[in-house]
Amino acid sequence: MREAQEYDIDEIISYLENNVQDCLYMYIDIKKYRLNNPAMKVWFNRDQNNRINLVIMKYHTSISLHMEGDTVSLSEISRIIHEYNPASITGKKSIIEKIAPSVCLEYNTEYGHIFEYKKFCDFGGNEMVEKATEEDAMEIARLITSDKEIGSYYEIEDFANQLVERMRADMGRNYIIREDGKIIGHIATYAELDDVAVTGGLIVERAYEGHMFGAVLEGYIVRQMREEGFRLYTFVVNHKRYKLLKNMGNLPVGEYGKMIKAGE
Repeated sequence: MREAQEYDIDEIISYLENNVQDCLYMYIDIKKYRLNNPAMKVWFNRDQNNRINLVIMKYHTSISLHMEGDTVSLSEISRIIHEYNPASITGKKSIIEKIAPSVCLEYNTEYGHIFEYKKFCDFGGNEMVEKATEEDAMEIARLITSDKEIGSYYEIEDFANQLVERMRADMGRNYIIREDGKIIGHIATYAELDDVAVTGGLIVERAYEGHMFGAVLEGYIVRQMREEGFRLYTFVVNHKRYKLLKNMGNLPVGEYGKMIKAGE
């Protein structure tokens, strides 16, 4: 395994593109930034036929992996994880199942499904939704990091900086609902490029959870992105949300695993 150089990037992108639903963030980030983002590092490995069979990306405090087959040395993957001590590690379920035992004392592991939105109900309420600005990033970050399931592993200031970075690069957008001037609901595209986008950060403050704000936000972003011609994906852990998306006519296109640093 070695660290990628600029002349490797086109081949890496082609490799990731073959199974883009299993490496969405890696594909978008590497294709957008190549090696021009100081918060990123990329490594890759070749098999005995000189074909790429593993890519690892560090982005801010997270590490993502994509691997085909099972011939890669797990010790090399573990070495990078221990060297950079990421807050989270994400990859296909089969990959995370392989590497989790080597770092199981340091991380908690969860598994979920990747859906591509094909259908979603329109719950109305569009007049409540507004597009967030850079000035909203810190308040959004505080709301996201307050939730154990979707964001407690982020460091607040670093996460706010990530949101701003993606807004400025046109790689992400954030939609919010306010109540009395306070942000009480949020959803975003955490990554978008060309015709591929990923939603995340769907949250409604606990005091407002019974008001359908989450459905309004999700319906809004799905309609907006699909009207713009995007293939839109989302990551699902919650069983109720899994059933909701399936009942609407969507099917999972992959399974993923996420390792979250214990205590984060």
